Amino acid sequence: MELSKLQQRICQELSDLEKSGLRRRLYPPTGIDLSSNDYLALSSHPLIKRRM
Repeated sequence: MELSKLQQRICQELSDLEKSGLRRRLYPPTGIDLSSNDYLALSSHPLIKRRM
């Protein structure tokens, strides 16, 4: 399947950014979310589910 002109342009721009070292990537944060009420994941624990 042939790429549209827009797709070709986007691929070229990404390639140019990569070559010049300017392409950025976002990575998902790792670790425990302590701001959640369920940071220990107890709401999905099988024993607790059975008892509720």
